[in-house]
Amino acid sequence: MSTGPVIHSPLTKVTDHWITHQWTACGEMEMDYYRCASRVGAARAVVDCKLEKEDYKECVTKKKQIQRYVLLQAERRKQKKPFLEPPIRDSYGRK
Repeated sequence: MSTGPVIHSPLTKVTDHWITHQWTACGEMEMDYYRCASRVGAARAVVDCKLEKEDYKECVTKKKQIQRYVLLQAERRKQKKPFLEPPIRDSYGRK
């Protein structure tokens, strides 16, 4: 996670978001973590801001979401349940 640019130039504002997630769905969670860390300091942020950091990391990696999907698919195969029919093609805007 970035602490900001070391050298400010005309390109700083253009390229600043390259090392953050501010333009993604995880931007607000990243800011929550940085707000918490700025209140307590870098040393205490490891302990005091642990939940915010975990939420942010989950948003970026989607590790728990993928793990849950894999477990649900394994359970479906184990129970030998059929998969649902896909929606009709024009229901999601394609022809």
